[in-house]
Amino acid sequence: MGRPSVSVDDERILHVRADGSEISIAWSDLDAVLIETTNKDRGKDDLFWILECGGVRHRVPSETPGATRLMQAFQRLPGFDNEAIIDASTMLEQGLFECWRRP
Repeated sequence: MGRPSVSVDDERILHVRADGSEISIAWSDLDAVLIETTNKDRGKDDLFWILECGGVRHRVPSETPGATRLMQAFQRLPGFDNEAIIDASTMLEQGLFECWRRP
């Protein structure tokens, strides 16, 4: 088992999962950014970044080390909807919020 993390650079997003597997997504291949909320127990991560690429959705828990830098990188995408982050963070039920979609 590995240590989960997410990192970004000018070329790509790299998500290392708890099982040690890696997902690498080039910014040029990213189609959409969403936030998924769950209604799990309090104290557990219940917000997830959903990275859509080629019809496949990759899920990154918001408490993953590096997720703050990931969010900051998303906020630089043209037309990124910061209100969706606010809406998702106040949601107490399951939901899906679109923050950005490639035009």
